[in-house]
Amino acid sequence: MKICLVEPFGGASGDMFLGALADAGADEKMLGESLSRLGIEGWKLKFGRAMRGAISASSATVEVSGEHPSRHLGDILAIIEDAKLPGKAGENATKVFRVMANAEAQVHDIEPEKVHFHEVGAVDSIIDVAGTCAAIELLGIEKLYCREIPLGGGEVVCAHGALPCPAPATLKLLAGLPVRYKPGGAEMTTPTGAALLATLCEFTQNIPSFTLGATGYGAGTREDSKRPNVLRVTLGEISEKKPAVWVVEANIDDMNPELYAQAQELLFNAGAVDVFVTPVQMKKSRPGVVLTALCPDGALPEVERTYLVNTTTFGVRRHRVERSELERRMETVETPYGEIQVKLGTLDGKVVTVAPEYESCVKASCKAGVPLKDIYATVQAKYKNLKEKER
Repeated sequence: MKICLVEPFGGASGDMFLGALADAGADEKMLGESLSRLGIEGWKLKFGRAMRGAISASSATVEVSGEHPSRHLGDILAIIEDAKLPGKAGENATKVFRVMANAEAQVHDIEPEKVHFHEVGAVDSIIDVAGTCAAIELLGIEKLYCREIPLGGGEVVCAHGALPCPAPATLKLLAGLPVRYKPGGAEMTTPTGAALLATLCEFTQNIPSFTLGATGYGAGTREDSKRPNVLRVTLGEISEKKPAVWVVEANIDDMNPELYAQAQELLFNAGAVDVFVTPVQMKKSRPGVVLTALCPDGALPEVERTYLVNTTTFGVRRHRVERSELERRMETVETPYGEIQVKLGTLDGKVVTVAPEYESCVKASCKAGVPLKDIYATVQAKYKNLKEKER
């Protein structure tokens, strides 16, 4: 899977995002062809180079000529829909503008459909948003990550007059996301930049391991000797053959042993794919255990919460690991004790592991009054005979 790490080191805006993706390899000619489908007259997109501090970055500039009307949300969505942008670019651009409209509507206490897109609806912002979404498709990016977004201070002048910075719409857009305030009287993240990041990126401090690819820098218009006004994107590949999981652990030496069974069950319910307990000798020579769970990305928050709520630990640690897996499938084997499920592990299309399903075997054992070990042996022998006959 191809990913993109977005780092708004010196700020975030639509032109910075677009410039960074072009710098990382998005074909400028193909971008121009995609954006020409928008059917808007009187604009030209130019890419150049600019120094921001000690960093050379790509600058994306939209030159607008002639008269252009203010637009409502419906007008912009119609333009994007008619353009038939590549892949998911149209869908993503639509989401970005809907998010911006909702933020502006909350600030001005009106319906989203009645929002007049002054700055964000101007031609340059339509090009920035549609261009960024098209560039993501041209680069084959499937997932974007971001850690945090920088915010400035002071005031910003717009169609509504002077507003505090960050702009009210920017704060609405970034509600619930990690941000950091930087001193100074300049706008670091614009509403368009905030909408792109909030809509397209997953925010996490735990970026998965990936093979490093191209890097791109997008230049903003602000000069800053202390912090280069650039946004960086880093492309990478996550291996599909070796899926990664989180190893979550806690050392515990003060919990009633009777509570471990339920804690393990709750961790499985939270999404863990494996849970186990390892005896350890802890500080002050106390006997204790390490309670370990393996879980995928999506289950990590709930698994950690389960530790903190249902055990006596005051904290958990985690680290990411890759693992190699056999392809798995289930089959049913007919035995003297009824039908029993078997889990098969295959490598390069060949079955290398046969594992009778525990619950299915236990059910048959109880029903027939036969030891569980005999059920296992019967199932494995039966499956082996079936495969030999097929040959």
